[in-house]
Amino acid sequence: PLFRRIRRYGGRGMNLKYLYEIQAGLMAHIEKNHPTPPGESRLDKKVLATLVELGEGCNDSRCFKFWSLDQKPKETLLEETVDFLHFLLELGIEFGYRMDTVEFTASKDNLVQQYLELYKNVLEFYETKDFVEYEDLFETFLGLCEMLGFPWEEVEKAYLAKNSENHNRQLNSY
Repeated sequence: PLFRRIRRYGGRGMNLKYLYEIQAGLMAHIEKNHPTPPGESRLDKKVLATLVELGEGCNDSRCFKFWSLDQKPKETLLEETVDFLHFLLELGIEFGYRMDTVEFTASKDNLVQQYLELYKNVLEFYETKDFVEYEDLFETFLGLCEMLGFPWEEVEKAYLAKNSENHNRQLNSY
């Protein structure tokens, strides 16, 4: 796999190698329970799932709901954000792209623009399958986490919990 080391996220270490390893384990578990039928494009489904999870997180953020007085993000926002991370890691694994540590800044002025940038990045990566586009996608995601107020330690902890839940789902005929 292609690794790239750049400065650390927010000055803190990220254990992305470990996250890629356990995501690969989950992918193997899912493939064992749900083998890819001949002719099926799992990549298309994974990209669509990535966009859906991004949308679910955006919906939970409520950042675009100008028509509502309730602007408070839903309690499930972190979980939905982590669901996107699962697919982000999976896309990297699919192409042999793995980030080690990442520098990022929120690239947009507000959450709406940051979510739109992420949608654009997912689709650009899908079209090009290029490592630079994957790197941009990952950095934009981390910028979103920063804008949402989720420190990496919290994201990683939520990811590990959700990964465990996903393994349990596979064991229980999900």
